[in-house]
Amino acid sequence: MKRLALPFLIVGLLLLGACAPASVSEPTIPAHFTTYKLGLFSISYPSDWELASSMFIEGITRDVENYLRDIGSIGSLAGGEVVFFGGIPYETGYNPNVNVIVILSSEGRWELEDLIDAVQREYMNDAEEYYEFSRTKTVVDGSEAIILDCAAKYPSLGEWHSLQMFLRDNNNNLLWIVTCSVIPPKDFSDFEDDFYAIVKSLRTH
Repeated sequence: MKRLALPFLIVGLLLLGACAPASVSEPTIPAHFTTYKLGLFSISYPSDWELASSMFIEGITRDVENYLRDIGSIGSLAGGEVVFFGGIPYETGYNPNVNVIVILSSEGRWELEDLIDAVQREYMNDAEEYYEFSRTKTVVDGSEAIILDCAAKYPSLGEWHSLQMFLRDNNNNLLWIVTCSVIPPKDFSDFEDDFYAIVKSLRTH
């Protein structure tokens, strides 16, 4: 899979388909969720959601295995790898949807706040409108994380509302981004509880 600049990769996947400390206790994965595991991570999501086509997932699996094996040679935030994508099939895509991106964080070069600010700048450059509703510091899977609730409107692609979790895996020197998004006519509030459960369900190994 071709690696793209991170902000554009996130925006493309989204269109497809005052920080406050939070409790450090790990949330319980809801009983109606199913769990997907691959290599260094697992993610849980509602059992009525579907993975992207089997061909897409097989391609992701091959690329992820290669990426994680060769990750030491990448050395920057310029490349990110999509390791998971799925959601509820809707017209030509998935709506709502969830994707997971993993990138190498070489030598602690990117702090979480810096990463989020860089992504936001790209959103604001390309969007007609951009809104940040909340930015919450928390702990997920024993690691520092920030959950961002935001929305944007693009001239030709319309509106989306997303919940994104940015996590630094100190054991493997990786950054993980889990993004749940929805586009009209579906409404964010209908999926908000599931979105929070999904982003907090990431486990790295």
